[in-house]
Parts: sequence; structure tokens; C-alpha cells
Amino acid sequence: MYSQESFYHFTDGSGICYEYALTTDGEPNDLTLSIEFRYEGEYMKVIFESGLTVL
Repeated sequence: MYSQESFYHFTDGSGICYEYALTTDGEPNDLTLSIEFRYEGEYMKVIFESGLTVL
């Protein structure tokens, strides 16, 4: 089963990662949007990444 969205919790408790598999005309491709949410004291730092992955 193909899942377009995924959440990962960092094992050290420092934050979470959200990944969204992009599509072309509804079909999976090698592009993934990745956003990290890192806890920094009372605040949360958002790190945006986008790149190619190998499926």
C-alpha cells in the first residue's frame, strides 16, 4: 500500500519529521517534501527540506 504522508518521531525526543511524497498526474515520483520540527527550549524550530529520494 502506498502512503503519501509519513510522520517520524526522533528517538532522542528532539522533534518530529513530516514527509509528503509528491506526485505527477497522481502517480508517485522521486520528489519528497520534508519538514522537520525541532524543539528548542520553549520554541519549535521548523526546517524545510525538499529533494530527491530513491524509491
